[in-house]
Amino acid sequence: AKIYQGFYFGSDPNNPPLQNNYKIYPNWKFDNKSWIYGTLQVGIKGQFPVDKQNKTWLTTEASIGVLYAASPQIKGSSITDTASAIVTQSKSTGFGMSYSFGGGIKYHLNKKIFFTTTLKYTGSNKVTFKDVKTTLTTTKGTYGSPDYSISQSITTTNGKQTFNSISLLLGVGIIL
Repeated sequence: AKIYQGFYFGSDPNNPPLQNNYKIYPNWKFDNKSWIYGTLQVGIKGQFPVDKQNKTWLTTEASIGVLYAASPQIKGSSITDTASAIVTQSKSTGFGMSYSFGGGIKYHLNKKIFFTTTLKYTGSNKVTFKDVKTTLTTTKGTYGSPDYSISQSITTTNGKQTFNSISLLLGVGIIL
């Protein structure tokens, strides 16, 4: 990662003027943490026979609902003999809308046992995560020497994230 240090003036903070005052920070290490994601949906499901013996059925489903997501706290660092960079980002939560649709096949071996397969897509709108605080602290040079410098930037902003997944279910069912 190239991390720029110093000040600049411009009208667009996302596109600063060309700078050569940067330090390359290699070998980043991040803590492994997981997102939490859950939906509560309501919908419809249909099953339609494909053959005259009613052994093979086509299944379809669609649903819509609410989504809850929680992002983890992120901690990462790049540390060498003459430089370091440490970044942290606060955890946050958000709510949004979710939807899913899918279809599959159900095949009856006999009156009690069947095989089933379903391919399902689940998606969401852009979920807003409010007040996400990111802190970046960098050092350059050898501690105690005249060329040693330390820099820190802190930003708090809202983040947006969409969620998408494709699930494949393969199973065996028993009718009681």
